[in-house]
Amino acid sequence: MVVQNGIAVQVKQLNLRQIVEIGASFQNLGPGTKLLGMDIVQTAGQSHYYDVILKVVNFGLPSMTDAAQESGSESKRRLPKRPSSRRDEEGDE
Repeated sequence: MVVQNGIAVQVKQLNLRQIVEIGASFQNLGPGTKLLGMDIVQTAGQSHYYDVILKVVNFGLPSMTDAAQESGSESKRRLPKRPSSRRDEEGDE
């Protein structure tokens, strides 16, 4: 099972250089993180500035504890209890 999380970020009044830089930053966040989309609209009353909505998604695997709880096999995977100290082990001899 793959876990998917997403977010949309709105940034206003950016120039083209800033749009390219922020897009590249979001695209390179990590191996499971991808820039899904970018909506660009000219800022009202501004000829060289734009409002941007960036859509980013992250794909990953669930943690081992989450996977064990979902399958109900957590109790089967528990390790046996160990003695709490060496003194307990020496006393058994």
